[in-house]
Amino acid sequence: MTHDTTATTTTRDAGGSPAWDRIRGALRDLGMTWVLLALCVLFSALTWSEQQPGGAAAARGVADDIIAAHAAPQRVLVAVRGQPDDVAYADTLAEILRERGATVVGVVKGEPPLPWIGMRYRYVVREVDGSKVLVKITTIPKGTRSQGWMGPIELHDYSIRADFRAAESGVGKPADPATATGADAAKTAGSDADAFAKAFGNPAALEKARMPDMGLIAQRYTLDLMGASQQLQLRTWPPQVATHFSKTVPFAWEAGKWYTLVLEARTSPEGAVLRGKVWPRGEREPDEWTIEGVHADGNLQGSPGFFGQSKDSEIFIDNVSVSPVTPGNKQP
Repeated sequence: MTHDTTATTTTRDAGGSPAWDRIRGALRDLGMTWVLLALCVLFSALTWSEQQPGGAAAARGVADDIIAAHAAPQRVLVAVRGQPDDVAYADTLAEILRERGATVVGVVKGEPPLPWIGMRYRYVVREVDGSKVLVKITTIPKGTRSQGWMGPIELHDYSIRADFRAAESGVGKPADPATATGADAAKTAGSDADAFAKAFGNPAALEKARMPDMGLIAQRYTLDLMGASQQLQLRTWPPQVATHFSKTVPFAWEAGKWYTLVLEARTSPEGAVLRGKVWPRGEREPDEWTIEGVHADGNLQGSPGFFGQSKDSEIFIDNVSVSPVTPGNKQP
């Protein structure tokens, strides 16, 4: 018996060998890794931005700055927006400040505190130039010209300091051909600013007329940075500057630019000793006071606060502080 046996040979080309299959799979997996890595680089580039510290880290940094900048004992008011992250930040900052010996007089979340007389409704908390500031708004039917106070009425011999900025009015510059002048400007008489422009007959006057008046209050005296008249005024009673204590000096300033204001009130045998100072924020503080006066038989106590006339232009207020000063007429 014969039996034919046919040999069966299995052949695979080189590309189909088991070894090559493993290499090809490894390359496929490595290719996916490169794709994922490229996506990571792409999303990192698209979302790259400066990151500000938040939470406890930011609160510790701000607490360090406050403790270092002000002599003990510190009395601090913490004011933030009403957002959840801001509220948590404020609570953490207040806790850290208390641990370091400071007195936290309050934590305001989203709007001026209730004890600040005349501040709510007329002011809101808003982020401006990367900082949370008080904004005296113009979109209210009443109260565009107002005063607001904070602290006990029996305070005396102190200095109040804050940064102020007037919002740009949006009026064109004198060289702007779209700006109304002369008879065209006289066609609109809807505000004091338009009447002012009509009287002076030029757009530069209109722009300044729409600038607000803004300033500080200390011991019942007002330091007023006046927009339309480009003056700085120190007074005790706004309706009667002609018959009551007041002093006025020329002072040119601009909308859209931050200024630091300081008003100091002292009591002395001669009466109330008053000094005011204004300079562009970020520049060196001048040695000389911008305006000074002594009011015989003047006001010897009163709450610190703010003054604002914002009919046409909002007012921004930032970095508020109140510090005691030595009574008497001996001044540094």
